[in-house]
Amino acid sequence: QYLEMLVTPIIDSMKQPQSQINVTIDADDISLNINTSIPLGLLINEIVTNSMKHAFENRMEGCIYVKIMQECDGSFQMIIGDNGSGFEKDIDIEQADSLGLQLISSLAEQLMGEAERCLENPGSHYCIRFQELPQKMPIEG
Repeated sequence: QYLEMLVTPIIDSMKQPQSQINVTIDADDISLNINTSIPLGLLINEIVTNSMKHAFENRMEGCIYVKIMQECDGSFQMIIGDNGSGFEKDIDIEQADSLGLQLISSLAEQLMGEAERCLENPGSHYCIRFQELPQKMPIEG
């Protein structure tokens, strides 16, 4: 539910009135604490916003997807992307001049993980491995 409430308004606010951008979210049975959900939400927001800004220029339709799954070792993997125009394959997220790509890399690191581009399919696709962050203890007064 959180992902739908996060992604849908971004797409609705940025798409052209007559365009059709389909969203697929697959994160059933994933529950993360607030310390993990906030940087993860910022990361998803950045990637979806980049997709809406750049992937579907001069196109009336497209797809954006988010899939999160828990790995056997307790870590998580998120695969997120679009079927848009993509960008240069030789750009490295870690070394990019783009503030958006730097933010993606930095937020993945905050989640004790890493982000990498998946280049097999047309569009922009990311594979992000991350850990659930420890829940902070409340401050007693």
